[in-house]
Amino acid sequence: MSFSWSEFQLEPNTEKLIALGTLEVTLSRSEMEWVTAYQYRQDRYVNESTKQVAAFRTIANNSGWQLKAKPSAADRNVVVRPVQTIQIPHGETVNLYIGTPVWLQILVVGTEHKLIDLPVEILSDSWFGSNTMNGEICYANQTQARLDLTKLTQRPDRLITPVTIRNLGGETLTIERLNLPVPNLAIYDTGASLWTQNVDITHTGKLEMTEVKFPMQPPSQFPEATLVNEPRSVEDNNLVMRAVELLFDGKSS
Repeated sequence: MSFSWSEFQLEPNTEKLIALGTLEVTLSRSEMEWVTAYQYRQDRYVNESTKQVAAFRTIANNSGWQLKAKPSAADRNVVVRPVQTIQIPHGETVNLYIGTPVWLQILVVGTEHKLIDLPVEILSDSWFGSNTMNGEICYANQTQARLDLTKLTQRPDRLITPVTIRNLGGETLTIERLNLPVPNLAIYDTGASLWTQNVDITHTGKLEMTEVKFPMQPPSQFPEATLVNEPRSVEDNNLVMRAVELLFDGKSS
């Protein structure tokens, strides 16, 4: 990858510009504090004339000069909408490769200080659920949902999740939106791009019998990939059922 996810040193009274996706971050360090400023080069939700640079200061009396750039997954589920609706007949299995924006974290080495934890592009909010009472706030993102691994574009600002869907429900399953539990996925570096582990879904037509699995291991497409960040959220007893309840926004016919 062209972007370096590694440690670096920032000399006193100097600045460093980090650009990834549409995000630009400027870091500077004095004897007593870090100063962090960021903006988005492109923001479809904000007029160019009203764009502002956000800046804040972090006290650093007891930290060194070493920083580390680290990729992270989104802090909410991401609702992905394929450019075209996908239909899966009964008995068929499909392997989808879904890209979502990565989050950029800048950490102070040797401390718990996290200077930034930001998406590389602005995403809109989306409600995913059967009604206004049963559901959750997610991010919305459009995806090509590639079927062919060789057609994936290698980009350092995207996180690729391989999703396998098996339809054993007796009817055709139509996928209009898919709710990915991104905060519960780890990040792996293949050397060319960032991936999560596999998400395997077996749809039986009955909610309580649908299986969702995402074991903590490298994606099967790249078994030698290196773990670079743990999931944001630790799996709990309700996660799989909640994922099943909110996973699909499609129809069986």
